[in-house]
Amino acid sequence: IRSSVRGIPEFNVFDSLEYAHDLLGKFGGHFAAGGFSTKAENLAELRERLRTFARDQLKPEEICPAIAIDLEIPLAQVNVALHYELEKLQPCGIGNPVPIFVSRNVRIVSQRTFGKTQDHLDLTLDRGEGRKIKAIAWRWASYYPLPEYLDLAYKIQLKNDRDQIYLELELVGVKAAQTWQPQLQQKIAPAIISVPNWQTLDLLNLAEIESPSLIYGFNYPQDLFVNTDCDRPTQIYNSLILWHLPPSLDHLQWLIALGKPKQIYLRTLPNIDSLPPIPAPIELLEIIQALEGKPELNLMELAQKWWIAPRVVVAGLREFGCNCSGYQQTDLLKQELEAQIAWYFSDHKHLANLLLA
Repeated sequence: IRSSVRGIPEFNVFDSLEYAHDLLGKFGGHFAAGGFSTKAENLAELRERLRTFARDQLKPEEICPAIAIDLEIPLAQVNVALHYELEKLQPCGIGNPVPIFVSRNVRIVSQRTFGKTQDHLDLTLDRGEGRKIKAIAWRWASYYPLPEYLDLAYKIQLKNDRDQIYLELELVGVKAAQTWQPQLQQKIAPAIISVPNWQTLDLLNLAEIESPSLIYGFNYPQDLFVNTDCDRPTQIYNSLILWHLPPSLDHLQWLIALGKPKQIYLRTLPNIDSLPPIPAPIELLEIIQALEGKPELNLMELAQKWWIAPRVVVAGLREFGCNCSGYQQTDLLKQELEAQIAWYFSDHKHLANLLLA
């Protein structure tokens, strides 16, 4: 009998063959693989000898199927640029395995079996922002169909099919998605008794702004507003200075309802570089991932912290896999963030009409 041997990282193949060398003819190999020949009459004894060696060398937990994960990332971060960075790790093999990633709460858009005997799975996954990515699961047909939401472990591959280059994932493991469905808290602002007058902020005529005043906004010049309250209303004000708009109409209503200003001075933003630090879609998903498991989320506080509207937070949560039932419908996260940028460039006439509505 001639045989080849493959092992797991915890099992030394060559040592196992040396342990049974008196039952073998020729043999050789190394830590991870080997080969040998033996007489057929020795097979039963050889089996028992190798079992004895394995029992002495291996712990029970070491013979359970396991996948070593290198990094957990949102599926939205999987792109061609990441693949090219991974190529710098080549050549991959024993001692330098191909990196394996995990993404959680991934939605399977479609799936089908394929192959000559229909042994494999071909899947389409939702990676957020309306984008899709293909995945292959070899010899997984017995698990078909997979649940709609799963935690996935995978390798990243670049495919070239008829001069069309695209990414494809090779699935190596799945786990039931942990359904994180936090309770969303958002208090409604008190009613605005009277809508204030709106003006454009003129930095050359700051002396005309009537005190007491409150200034709100990101990175405003503190030396120009020394005797001015900042950010949160603590009294009734004659003037509200908006260096930037707050993240949403809800936040603006709170400022006006609590501060009761007679005049609002709105700074005209010169360009997109003057905006507060709005996170990109991938950055927002990473931030949301850090919150996973919290039973309650205060939308207004999170929105204020990240300089985005509560509905953008909800769009991110939905893209992460939360259904956010009970909250109004939102667009895709990318579209909501584009609307967020447009909001910061709103003029005072538009804002006054929104408040009246």
